[in-house]
Formats: sequence, C-alpha cells, structure tokens
Amino acid sequence: MIYITGSEGFVGKCLQQKLKRPYVCIDRKIGTDLLNIHWDAFIKKNAYPDTVIHLAAETNPRDSMDRVEEIYFNNVVATKKIFETFPRSRIIYTSTSLVKHDLQNFYAMSKYLNEIDAKSHNNAIGLRATTVYGENARDNMVVPRILNNNLKYISSYERDFIWVEDFVDLIIQLIDLDKCGIINVATGDVHKINELAESFGNFAELFNPSDEPKTNILDTEYLQSIGWKPKMTVKDYIKGYK
Repeated sequence: MIYITGSEGFVGKCLQQKLKRPYVCIDRKIGTDLLNIHWDAFIKKNAYPDTVIHLAAETNPRDSMDRVEEIYFNNVVATKKIFETFPRSRIIYTSTSLVKHDLQNFYAMSKYLNEIDAKSHNNAIGLRATTVYGENARDNMVVPRILNNNLKYISSYERDFIWVEDFVDLIIQLIDLDKCGIINVATGDVHKINELAESFGNFAELFNPSDEPKTNILDTEYLQSIGWKPKMTVKDYIKGYK
C-alpha cells in the first residue's frame, strides 16, 4: 500500500495517473488535512503503508516571507509528523533546489528543515527538484506564463527544467530502490528565462529580482548512475502548445 500526500496537487495528480500500485490519497481538498488527521484510525481503515510519497506542501517561494507561520506548520510540522508516524515505511518526500541556492527564502528553509528531520528516518529519500513544469502547474509559474504570454517581466536567470511526467517516473522508480538521503532531481535542460521566453515571441521588461536565485542548476550524477533520462525538453513541451 502507498500513501500519497498532496494527491490533488500538481505532481500528485500526475502520479495518480501513472502509478500502477494500490494507493490512498491524502489531501486537504478531499478532506484529509495532515495537520488534523487521526493517524491511528486512518491506518486502521487503509492499512499501514509500505511507502509514503509525501508531496503535500505550501510551495510558492515568492511570498514565503509573508506566510512564515503557514509554511512552518504545513511544511515542517506536518512532515515531521510523517517521519514519526511511519518509522517502518519507505518515505519519498519532495525538497527543492532552493535549499542549495537560496536559503534566505523561508520556503527553502522549510524544506531544509525537512531534510534535517528526515535524518531520524532510516528509509527516507528527499528529492531536491529544479523547475518542474507540465499539466496542472500553477498559472504564475514560468512555463505557464510563457504559454499564456503573460510575463510581467523576464529575468536573465538560468533554470534547469524538468517535465512533471519525467519527475513522476523517477518517483515511481525510487520506490523499489534502496537509495536514502538526498538526491538532486535535474535534467541539464538549462535555459536563461529571457532567452527561452523570447524564442517563443514573449517579450517583456528585463528585470532580475534580488530575492530570486540566479541559478538552480544541480548535478545529475546519481540520476545518470541509475539510468534515468528525461523524455521531454521544455522547448519541445512549449512547441506542443504553440
């Protein structure tokens, strides 16, 4: 049995479509809030999970300093409870490349605290993902803005892009692997945002915000070692919509 937290979110919806094993959904949108759930009753009803894929989180880094308490409880407290409640389960949880590149951002700090708490669990793996794009992404993310020609500004910062279906394929592959700790989830599909946008006819004021990292590039050594390769590039994805 697999539990998926954040099952109704961007990555969670894609995971539900591709996962071929029995799973149980956990999400506030369907009435199961990680901060209020009665785990003993939930486990009794659904069985103890072999794996917990923990995707639930407050994920928007841009306004994180205005939502410190909300992010702390939903990202740090809720995740710590997952580790404490499921000591015998394989836990795959999402982190972020911002842990390496922008710890002044509280969203990134919350994910770093997740990584620290995960050290108490001997079968957890954290996924430091770069810029994920694809179906059901938030409208304010960079790829949807390019698709909708809705860029208020564009920066010259560089981003490594990963298609949500490639990300989900990796998550499914990791269920049966023994790897623990932290891995980088990146593709090497790196573009400067302004150059990517302009290549599709999207022009806006060039502006480099001081509170955004100049890069989110991570090495892909581990992914190469397990034979994982992305199937989609961000340019091919955008071309499919243009």
